[in-house]
Amino acid sequence: MTIQMQLWSIQGDRPVRLSSAKLDLESRLEAWICQDLSLVGEDLLLLGNQVATEYGHAVDVLALDRTGNLVVLELKRGRTPRDVVAQILDYASWAHGLSLQDIDHIAQTHRRKSLEELYQERFHTELPEPLNEEQRLVIVATELDPQSERIVQFLSSQYGVNLNVVFFDYYRHGDQELVGRSWLISPEEVQRKAETVGPSRRRPVLSLKDLAKLAADLGVGELYTALHEGLSRLCDQVGTTQSNVTYRWRSPSGGRTALVSIHPKVSGPETGLLSDVRVEELAKQLGLDPTDLRAALPDRVLPREIPGLYLYAEGYAFRTREEIERFLERISPMI
Repeated sequence: MTIQMQLWSIQGDRPVRLSSAKLDLESRLEAWICQDLSLVGEDLLLLGNQVATEYGHAVDVLALDRTGNLVVLELKRGRTPRDVVAQILDYASWAHGLSLQDIDHIAQTHRRKSLEELYQERFHTELPEPLNEEQRLVIVATELDPQSERIVQFLSSQYGVNLNVVFFDYYRHGDQELVGRSWLISPEEVQRKAETVGPSRRRPVLSLKDLAKLAADLGVGELYTALHEGLSRLCDQVGTTQSNVTYRWRSPSGGRTALVSIHPKVSGPETGLLSDVRVEELAKQLGLDPTDLRAALPDRVLPREIPGLYLYAEGYAFRTREEIERFLERISPMI
């Protein structure tokens, strides 16, 4: 059960307890949260409110945390226990499938700026890669019935679902309005369960040596070495994730953006060496025509064709050294 918020006003030498009131609080909470996301106790970047999904519904508030994970905030608005919990889980399934391009489109639609610009303004660092590996879910309510509380606690403790409830109480003291906040579960406990119990528990970042060995073990070591060495000479920074190696170029804003990544974990002799190329952005960065750049790339692949392949932009399968050399030659600076 949640810890109830209580407030007292000190009048003279004695405390006087303030009574909580509703005053249509839920209708005002969304606007307040969008103005200041610290109300939900989080270091978050607002992406938009009333964000339309492809299923005909709209997420009340969608945000991104510092680590690059989407945060879905849904107001209870007097709905039944089954409705509010089922709705936010449905939104989680939608958010899970969003690519970097999808999230950038949401940011530009609702905030009129690119995701990279907004992230750097908010956190003063580069947009992390990979993005949206986990989703965090927060139900915003003034009260919640015991059945919903049990469901949320069960999903968090037994299955590691990153789901919590934040409660708000409204008080009036004279002409002053006060809002108090409390959590159903400690946010630290929810995160600990998500990392140790659930499928979203954190995996270690692989080193370049690990990724090279993985590519060799899967039969694409020669292709990996050729593409990695070529891209390393041309980009400004090489980084690794839990499964990929990324190649970053300096952006006009001063940061570095990952424009190409190699996915050795889902590659093989039959599928080829799978890579993710942000063609439009890479062409713009290098002063190339996107059509010409695509013509220098090998066969296009879609995520649904390769189990475990998650793309931010466009997937391509390199199957020969000649295909790699043609691509590298096209993106090499003209001498």
